[in-house]
Amino acid sequence: MKTQEIRWFSTSRLKSIEETFDNDFKGYVMDESRVDTYLHTPCADINLKLRDNLLEIKKRTSTPRSRIKIGKSSGYLENWIKWQVDSEIGLHSPEHWHDVKKRRRLVHFDAEGQLALAEDGEKPAGMQIEYTELSIDGSISFSLAVEWTVEKTETHCDILKNLLRKHELILRQSMGYPEYLATLLKTPLELLEF
Repeated sequence: MKTQEIRWFSTSRLKSIEETFDNDFKGYVMDESRVDTYLHTPCADINLKLRDNLLEIKKRTSTPRSRIKIGKSSGYLENWIKWQVDSEIGLHSPEHWHDVKKRRRLVHFDAEGQLALAEDGEKPAGMQIEYTELSIDGSISFSLAVEWTVEKTETHCDILKNLLRKHELILRQSMGYPEYLATLLKTPLELLEF
């Protein structure tokens, strides 16, 4: 699957985002708690994670990344392609794999920008907004992510401007999981030369 994504990380809660999920998106929010296990490597363009016996492989396909401005906020718009492998996988070198506990809140918008519900576990084509509380090696942080599986519309941009109206998320906070993990973890899997 190909996606476009913007993701920001913060060490403090984004209270107005939480309020929007509680009020404006009420009835459409999916809440879930889970643990994803990430392989920490020095490569920011590859994201490997395990969840429920699925190996997800994501590759960033846009370098350099596009900068995007939404209201007062700036972020990197990244293109990713992802695959999932359904398999029982044993972890070798477990010291390079890190559990990330997540409490996620998700909301979906269809291609026209209308709130939509995921049916039978399949998310609708359009835009997904995810607000997540993360616990990584005892450190708590928060992530706001937007993902498109279709071409962005003006309506999608208006939704995001409204969502971010009380926040100024900066470019320095915008990155993918591989880069964010690198700011917290000290044991990347290094490539060896022979």
